[in-house]
Amino acid sequence: MNIIKWRDSYNIDIESMDMQHKKIIELVNKLYNVIRNDESDNSIVKVLEEMTKYAEKHLQEEEVLLKTNNYPDLTTHLAMHQLYRDRLNTLLQDLKKGNGTAVMDTYSFLRQWWTQHIMAEDKKYGVFFKSQSGGISTKQQSPMKE
Repeated sequence: MNIIKWRDSYNIDIESMDMQHKKIIELVNKLYNVIRNDESDNSIVKVLEEMTKYAEKHLQEEEVLLKTNNYPDLTTHLAMHQLYRDRLNTLLQDLKKGNGTAVMDTYSFLRQWWTQHIMAEDKKYGVFFKSQSGGISTKQQSPMKE
């Protein structure tokens, strides 16, 4: 069951980023299903590790894209990414300590952060890049493999 359904309104019209965002949403859904099916802690940890690694690669690639194209809100966007990393690390530490609410706290955070970040912040750079007459440069960006 997909708790988050991909909508066209999530697209920022940068194909590589849209594909990666779709994958992240798939991983949030995967985490939801593992929790919902009351699977083992090991299964939950595996999904969280997969999501954490994929999301980190995505954030790095997005940051290169924004820097390469002189995105005017780069500093703010990078700060949001760092807040995400810090909060996720705290939640993962809570999970390792056996905090009873850590699994749902982590899922809730990931679900909310990614949908809001894509719809609000990533949309902004999509609009910015569309407004640039020369288009965007992706030459320093290496496509992620699924």
